[in-house]
Amino acid sequence: MERLAARLRPARLGSSDALGLDSDAKEAYLFALIGFLTWHGIPGSVPACTGARRAPVAGRITPGAGPLRLPEPAAAVPQRLRVEARGL
Repeated sequence: MERLAARLRPARLGSSDALGLDSDAKEAYLFALIGFLTWHGIPGSVPACTGARRAPVAGRITPGAGPLRLPEPAAAVPQRLRVEARGL
């Protein structure tokens, strides 16, 4: 972290723990977010950031033995993500 912070100066670098996001759970949070976006048919990337031609849904949901009924794709794409620590 120190070396990265030195390379990124004058930008400030902090840990997710300082923001109330347990660093040991970051991967779980990310997979939950990807699952939410996929479930609602919302693209998980931005072409301007990835160089892709389009913004694809980031994942695939495989049904079990019974039928899978997904909701209609979201009409509006979220513009920001807000994470709040509750009950910690």
